[in-house]
Amino acid sequence: MNEMISDEVLSIVRETIGPGGRYITLPSHIVTAMIARIDHQDKLLRAYRTLDACYRECLRAMERGSIELECLDKLVAARGAVADLEEI
Repeated sequence: MNEMISDEVLSIVRETIGPGGRYITLPSHIVTAMIARIDHQDKLLRAYRTLDACYRECLRAMERGSIELECLDKLVAARGAVADLEEI
């Protein structure tokens, strides 16, 4: 996987573009890093949505009084996926 772009580099890009700049030429490694960061953020958002869905499913099951181990396993797996993505 390509290395993600840091906040510091993004701030430089923002400053370079400025309020009136419409076009900017960036080195390909910066563009690649920006795309990697966007992809990572998309994966993290999807992982959070999955975690939320599993959490809601478990809550509904608890309200019915019949929570299954499979539901809890999904919740733990979803939390693990989020934790793995947050570490990067």
